[in-house]
Amino acid sequence: MSDNGAHYHSSELMAIIAHWNEWYQSEVCDWQFLEPGEAKTIIDSHHATIAHSIRRYVRIGYDVCEGKDIVEAAKHLSSISLANLEPD
Repeated sequence: MSDNGAHYHSSELMAIIAHWNEWYQSEVCDWQFLEPGEAKTIIDSHHATIAHSIRRYVRIGYDVCEGKDIVEAAKHLSSISLANLEPD
C-alpha cells in the first residue's frame, strides 16, 4: 500500500520491487494508492514509534551511523522487531 507520495511513483522503486520475488520469494500481487498522508496499516504506527525512538536516542547524545545503532535505539520498545534484509 502507498500513501500516494511522489517517492512511490519512482521508476527506481518499481525496478527494485520487480526483483522482490527473485530476491525474497515475495510476490507483489497488487499496488494500492491511498490518500496522501493517511495511516494505512499497523506498519505506519510501528514506523512512527521507531522513528520517535531514534530521534530521542540522538537527542540524548548518541549517534546513529550503522544499523546496530538503530537496534540499540529501539531495544526498549515492546512488540517491535527489527531485521536487516540483504539480497543474495
